[in-house]
This record gives sequence, structure tokens and C-alpha cells, in this order.
Amino acid sequence: MEKLIQKAISLKKAEEIANLLYILFGVVLSIIIWLITGDFGKEPLLFAKAMCGIVAVTYFFGNVFLKVMLLPEEVMRGISFGGTRREVFAISRIVDLIEVIVVALPALFICKGNENMIFELGALCFGFFMWTEGLVGNNVIRYGKIAYWIYYVAVITAIGALPRIVRVFPGLEICVRKFTDGIINPGTNCLYVWCIISIFVIVGIVVNWLTFRKIPVKNAV
Repeated sequence: MEKLIQKAISLKKAEEIANLLYILFGVVLSIIIWLITGDFGKEPLLFAKAMCGIVAVTYFFGNVFLKVMLLPEEVMRGISFGGTRREVFAISRIVDLIEVIVVALPALFICKGNENMIFELGALCFGFFMWTEGLVGNNVIRYGKIAYWIYYVAVITAIGALPRIVRVFPGLEICVRKFTDGIINPGTNCLYVWCIISIFVIVGIVVNWLTFRKIPVKNAV
């Protein structure tokens, strides 16, 4: 167990330092916003909920790019230290999951009554990381920074284009609305939402592993 922890630290050290900075930035930004609005201290619970949301957003969007960028170095370090691909993959994914849990924990205690939504958003976040690492991060290892820049442009484009695309197709808009309503207002759609999220996460992990294990050794090392 001690050796696994040491490997995890050596693999993820740079990423976790960056994550601490993201969280610190989210906390500071929350305080600044609350001070500007002039409501600081009047509603401490609302402030705490807002801080949880801002920290979660900074963590997610920071890691959308960070994980893909640091993955080649992480894999190279893990394999050069004598770890097998399976070991490196398993340790990295477990740490990714722990990260999401740690970021979500304060919200579970503060946002009472919204536990199901927090679990769903956390699972979606983890699943998204699996897909980006599998489809982009592993290709950055294989093809170099050109894959990262293609991904960067695609993400920026998607942020602006996806809402318009959803509006163009009424059927897609209905599905998206049903899914988001199921997250925000869990009820009859709860099972439907969890089925979609579970499939999204499981397939993401499988895709991540399949693309990871096919990376040529010379690229991984």
C-alpha cells in the first residue's frame, strides 16, 4: 500500500499542486465576488454554497486542459519508474476519482437536499475526464502537441456552438432538457439519468484503457 501511495504521489504531484491552486483561486474569487456584491456575512450558507459551485467550476475547467497536457509526462514517469501500463492506468484513474470526491465533499455537507445532484455531477465530471484522456490525452502521447491544439480549438468552438446546435434539432433539445431536469429535479427521471451517466462513465473508462494500451512503447517512454 505504501508503495502504491508513493507511486501515486510521483505520478500526480504536478497535477495536484495545480489543483490546489485552482481550488485556492475559486475560494479567493468567491470572496471577491461576495465582497463586491456587498452581502458578505449576511447569508453565510448562501456564500458557502456559491463558493462550492465556483470551486467546482474552476476545478473542472482547469482540468479539462490540465489532465490532457500533463498526461504524457505522467505516463512517461510511471513507466520509467518500472510501473506496468496497467499499474499506471489504474493508479492514475483512482487518483482522478479521489480528486472529484474531495472537491464534491464540502458540497455534500453544505448543500443539504441536493446530494443526488452532486453525485450525478461528480460522476459526469469523472466520466468526462475519462473520455478526454482516452480520446485526446493518449493521442497527445502518440502524436504530440498537435493533438492538444486540435482539442483546445474544438473545446473553445464547442462552448459557443453546442447551444446553437441543440436548438437546431428539437428532438435533441428535448433529450437534453429531460436529462438536465432529471439532474436538477430528481424524481421520476432519476433512474433514467443514472443509467445514462453510468453508461457514459463505464464506456469512457473502457475507451481510455483501450487507447492507452495501444500507445507504442517508444511513445509511452
